Amino acid sequence: MNTRKTAIIIAITAMFTLSAGSALADEANNRLMTQRDRISEGLRSGALTKREANRLLKQQSRIEKRKARLQQGLDGQMSQKKAKKLDNFQQKAAQRIYKLKTNQRVQSR
Repeated sequence: MNTRKTAIIIAITAMFTLSAGSALADEANNRLMTQRDRISEGLRSGALTKREANRLLKQQSRIEKRKARLQQGLDGQMSQKKAKKLDNFQQKAAQRIYKLKTNQRVQSR
């Protein structure tokens, strides 16, 4: 009976760990999409030049590749530590998007 309880606890823990890892990956995907939308909006409004937008989009692509590498080996799941690392990269990217959108350069039309 003790072995059965242990097995149940392990199964429940694994289920929560997998769903938490999946939630972390979903959060990272949502943030990447939001940042890409911010870049597109900045380009449309003229707040970003084409060169700035291209650099930011390349940075987003590098973050996506990094996210894929961080998820390898865990069946697509992401650990808390890896999610925090990815979040730091995304935070730096968000700051750069803001900085470039609010500089005085405007897109020539």
